[in-house]
Amino acid sequence: MKTFLTFIWRFLVGALFTLTPISAILVVGWTQRATARSVARNWHARAGYAKSDFPAFAQQEPETAGLANWPRWIMADNASALFAEARKSGLWRGAALMLRALFGSLLLNTKAGLSALLPIAIVALPASLLLLLSWWGGWENSFNKGYEQAWVGPVVAFAGIFYFILAMTLLPLAEVRQAVNGSWRAFFDVSFLRRAAREVRVGLIGLAVLFVTAGFIVAMLKIAPMAIGNSVVMPADLERLRAGYPLLVAAVLFPLYVAMRLAAGRVYARAALRLVAKDGGGNGLADRERSLLARLSLQAGGAKTKRGVIARVAAGSGAAMAGATSTAIVLALWAGFVGEIYLSQFLAHDWLSWINHPLVQLPWTGGIFR
Repeated sequence: MKTFLTFIWRFLVGALFTLTPISAILVVGWTQRATARSVARNWHARAGYAKSDFPAFAQQEPETAGLANWPRWIMADNASALFAEARKSGLWRGAALMLRALFGSLLLNTKAGLSALLPIAIVALPASLLLLLSWWGGWENSFNKGYEQAWVGPVVAFAGIFYFILAMTLLPLAEVRQAVNGSWRAFFDVSFLRRAAREVRVGLIGLAVLFVTAGFIVAMLKIAPMAIGNSVVMPADLERLRAGYPLLVAAVLFPLYVAMRLAAGRVYARAALRLVAKDGGGNGLADRERSLLARLSLQAGGAKTKRGVIARVAAGSGAAMAGATSTAIVLALWAGFVGEIYLSQFLAHDWLSWINHPLVQLPWTGGIFR
């Protein structure tokens, strides 16, 4: 019963935090911490340990102690221990421990959220600006009949779409890797991320399908007020709808945003283990994940068997064909995700929607309904 109530509380707080852009930063940070825990638990389970053993395992080292339980929103994850220590300490140290206990997770969520949003913005902003410029150029051409400049809008749009699709093939994995390592260097390690992506092609297809499905739900939430508003006659009913609809959006957006990151975490966890199994040392792994895998005895590579020339050529050809096919499918799926953005923008345009998609950047309900 206590676990269920805790889940409901954290869900409600998380949903409410998506209602403003400032509190949505906390949602990003909380999700980063939850994703890091999910990846660590996945590796712990693959090492053959029982789920119930994970909290004790995590608490053995300071760098993983925060992963022992699901993160909190405001109070420190170990608030009870901090309160107990504060009661035994002097005035100033006790006061400092009390503040850590009361607001420890708030600080961690804020720091993790800001740290995650900055590299995401760096990667996604060029595409956002190109799409925004193309939309502006298209409407300017329509109103002013500048036929000689008609090519500007489509060319800029295709450039933005192409860039966005390429970025999204690796961005979910990069976001997870930063969550695990707390490092911007890990986020921008494109070489390692490409190697990881090649190990989990099917997983990336599934992840893209999830994003497209969630993107469709977000698009419908954005479009729905048009049809609903036209069916409401009384002004009082319209006001109640306007007041309550953001809460519905928040209740849907929060679990979608978290689910996408947890799914990406599972894909990344599998990719990292496959790389470790290939080279025996996990070349390219960051220090934190290397340490965690070493503690779990998951860094020993399997014995490599020698194959003949014909077998190697056949295997290489099959892998190349499978890689090309899976890449084409992933690119097509992310193109569908962009198509959903365009469709929702045509039906319910909002300039902000070109700059921020709540499933990719800041999970703010204002990016869907304002």
